[in-house]
Amino acid sequence: CFFRLLLSLSAVLSALTLTMPKHGFLTPKAIDNRMKAKGLQKLRWYCQVCEKQCRDENGFKCHTMSEPHQRQLLIVAENPYKVVDDYSREFQEAFVNMWKRRYSTKRVQANNVYQEYIAHKEHLHMNATRWTTLTDFVKHLGREGIAIVDETPKGWFIQYIDRDPETLARQRKLEKIDAAVRDEEERQMEAIQAQIERDKLKVKEQVEATELVRNPDEKVKISLGTEAKAKETVKEAPVVDFSQIVKQSVVSQVASKGEDDLNSGSKRKLTVVEQLRLDDMQRKAREQQIRKAKELKEKAEEKTWLQEGLVVKIIHKDLAEGKYYKKKGVVKDVEGFVGKVAVYDSKAVLKLDQEFLETVIPSVGGTVRILKGKYSGCLAELRALDIALFSAAVRISEGKYTGRDVSELPYEHICKVDKDYL
Repeated sequence: CFFRLLLSLSAVLSALTLTMPKHGFLTPKAIDNRMKAKGLQKLRWYCQVCEKQCRDENGFKCHTMSEPHQRQLLIVAENPYKVVDDYSREFQEAFVNMWKRRYSTKRVQANNVYQEYIAHKEHLHMNATRWTTLTDFVKHLGREGIAIVDETPKGWFIQYIDRDPETLARQRKLEKIDAAVRDEEERQMEAIQAQIERDKLKVKEQVEATELVRNPDEKVKISLGTEAKAKETVKEAPVVDFSQIVKQSVVSQVASKGEDDLNSGSKRKLTVVEQLRLDDMQRKAREQQIRKAKELKEKAEEKTWLQEGLVVKIIHKDLAEGKYYKKKGVVKDVEGFVGKVAVYDSKAVLKLDQEFLETVIPSVGGTVRILKGKYSGCLAELRALDIALFSAAVRISEGKYTGRDVSELPYEHICKVDKDYL
């Protein structure tokens, strides 16, 4: 009976064991496994081909003997150099993108950047690339011109070289602005120094040293009165009359004509600061007049680019509630800066100023007319387009310049010609 009872208890325990799950989601073992899987694991137990991280040596050994891993190795064995090159390219792109976004063009230690890169759990490991060490990779960046590399006692330092066209254009623009500001400051300082030198010469000419002559019979009088002292102080430091300066600087012509009259009516001589302010205001007035005259001259010399037979695009948003916006048409007639445009796919003929029209660029091989510059009016064949610089290269097909290649023409200087006008 005792043995029968033991057999029955063992059967019950085995049945319970079979029905219960081995490791449920909330069991301590499952929670412990998930905690271990968090964060970075040891690199030597990571399989880059299968992108699988093992927690210990036994798990890594079991993985390498598994069938999926063997299949991946067979695929890699077909072309191992291509696989390594792909991994190297992906590693470099990911590393440079993180480095450029995090540090821009600052000089930074290479190891610091690498530590931030490998902090991401799903990063591509360097042992799958052609570079065995970080030093080899840093030297590669220097040879390719991606970074400025230098070795110091503290390690390798790298500095990203930004070759983006927009960034380079923005840097050139800032350099021009800085140069203009610097030139302006230098001119002002030169003017101030010249004015100071002139004033020093005037003071030397006016003040002359004389010998002290004293009459022995003359009595010495000492006055301690405050009224006399106050009067002398007022005499020595008179109030500045800025109204005279403002009158002189309204317009440079008025200032130049009436300067003698205003100075003659003034009760005192202008100080160095006042004279500098006056000169600066007169200079600004002259520059403004020159700038306005130049703008008027350019406006007078401006010519219309509209010609018969050009294919143009309408950019008037309010015309007919936007019905013809972005519609194309052919120029039928030109009157000054206004052209009559026959809209394609419509019987409408619109009279529009050239301000509301823009040129149309055909596909490569199409016929265009040059609108501005030395070759204005010539027909040409479109050879290539430079989208980054918004320019085109053409070959002239008529006139004395036939066969000549012209490059870097802005989009605004050429326009497609309708086939009926060829």
